Amino acid sequence: MRRRRDAVNVRSHRRGGRRRRLVIAPWLVISVVSALLLSGVSAGYTWLAYSGCSGPEVRATVVSSPAMTRILDHLGRRWADTEPAVKGRCAAVKVVSKNSAEVAQALGPSWDPRRDGPEPHVWVPDSTAWLKLASARKEAARLIPDRQPSLARTPTVIAMPAPMAEAIGWPDAEMSWKRLGTELTDDDAAKRAWADNGHPEWGRFKIGMTNPVTSTAGLHALIAIADRDDDGRITAEERSPLVGLSRTMNVYAEDTSKIIGDLTKLDSGGEDKVLPYLSAFPILEHDLWIYNDSKPKVPLAAVYPTDGSADADYPYLTLDAPWSSSAERQAAKQFLRFARGPEGRQVFLDNAFRDPNREASKALSGDNGALPELRTLPRAVLTPDSVSLTTASWVASNRPTNVLFVIDVSASMTKPVRGADAERITLVRQSASNAVSLMGDKAHVGLWAFSAGLNGDTDHLELTRPGPLGSELEGQKRRDAVQDDLAALTAGGADAAGVHDTAVAAYQSLGKRHLKNAANLVVLITDGADDKAGLSLEKAVKELRAAQDPKRPARLIAIGYGAQADMAALSELAAAGGGRSHHVEYETDISSMLITALFNA
Repeated sequence: MRRRRDAVNVRSHRRGGRRRRLVIAPWLVISVVSALLLSGVSAGYTWLAYSGCSGPEVRATVVSSPAMTRILDHLGRRWADTEPAVKGRCAAVKVVSKNSAEVAQALGPSWDPRRDGPEPHVWVPDSTAWLKLASARKEAARLIPDRQPSLARTPTVIAMPAPMAEAIGWPDAEMSWKRLGTELTDDDAAKRAWADNGHPEWGRFKIGMTNPVTSTAGLHALIAIADRDDDGRITAEERSPLVGLSRTMNVYAEDTSKIIGDLTKLDSGGEDKVLPYLSAFPILEHDLWIYNDSKPKVPLAAVYPTDGSADADYPYLTLDAPWSSSAERQAAKQFLRFARGPEGRQVFLDNAFRDPNREASKALSGDNGALPELRTLPRAVLTPDSVSLTTASWVASNRPTNVLFVIDVSASMTKPVRGADAERITLVRQSASNAVSLMGDKAHVGLWAFSAGLNGDTDHLELTRPGPLGSELEGQKRRDAVQDDLAALTAGGADAAGVHDTAVAAYQSLGKRHLKNAANLVVLITDGADDKAGLSLEKAVKELRAAQDPKRPARLIAIGYGAQADMAALSELAAAGGGRSHHVEYETDISSMLITALFNA
């Protein structure tokens, strides 16, 4: 009999069975529960291991992808039964669920518990791809350890309704990422595909895709389609066919659960409803197993790409974080040994994951649409820049964007950049130009410059009025106007800039030009501190918070450029504006940082 998806039975926080060496008075239990409730701890699970230990417990916080939270919680209980300790102190793990994409954006020394949740000692993302995306930012890369052991695996497969998969020969069906992402995006090929396989009544071959900024399956599919030679690097030439995929997708969803939800609703109507909806889309094998375990009328079949699969490999990362003590790291490593041991391995297998060597249990079989034996190797691990730039290219083509660039042109921006033979302002304007070149004609873009007293009584000057890049502006295409204004941007004059005043003015201006269903962003770049001639930091933060409108969301992205940037102030301003701050310590990294901040926001 197949194990159902709830094979791990999550018990309540009350431990069952007889415990030795520990007697707890009821008033202490009440106090502890009250303290937890008052402290707002609700998203995680804490398991203490009581033995002959004493003193304050050593508690390692494990921030896990939602797919792993339930299993790691269960393993935390079992680990507690072994009564571990670190140097005589009681050991503990707290498992906190947080989306891998969100952690990839937030990870760094400036992690804010108020905004980002508890500081992680361990991060377990769905895939190494997310840590590569995070590593594109140097402040995040410094926290990621060299040792990245996998807890379990599940490959990204091409899901097809079973009748369609069988029509192309499943379980021996051959389909590649290249065919799905390039050949079948051709209109004629999509129209002929099912007719050529004896089913003209199914119409055109319809492709679904999920957002690679939020979906692991979508991220894996995107980089597999782009990295055609599977060498771990994606060139600009390899990224160019992605435009064809973005134009021909029939379904585009934030994550796989949206497509699965649609299929669940349609399934009551059988093949007549399901088959016209979608022919193929990327999904994690484990998620396909969960769907089929619900016994739909039209199950899905996993087609394993002939050009290799990207695996969700759930790396266990004991972070080199400034908030981690040696004792907390030791507790994290002890828990890792247990989770990768025989008991942990069996729990993953029982829940239809594969082990780190890709071996499957009986839970995966042709009866539930999956194949236990993988015939292709995992794809190459991509470089951080390849993941970041490929994701940025996709987002630029597919996400509606309304962005106002706000660039510091004070005298400090004329400083030469070591190793670049150029001034700071030159690298910044080139980076902004590259970012604009990635955007489609429907993207709305505006440009401001700012420096103390730049425009009479105000520190900012509007160079390009915001609007669609494909529209006309004073006799020329707005895209060309933005690029011309960036090329003409020079620094000099005042030695300081009104950072606080300008941040507030730009955020308020964007709010007046808010674009519905788009990412509304102010991207402010500065290399210094505020000139203290205008709003104080406290007042600026207050005005930014007052300008936030939940019905018209906008984000302030503050980029500190160089060692003199006031990152403490920029972090407060960005948080008050619903966004994040980023520090470009190495000035030649401005282009990759800007693209990461802009398109992964």
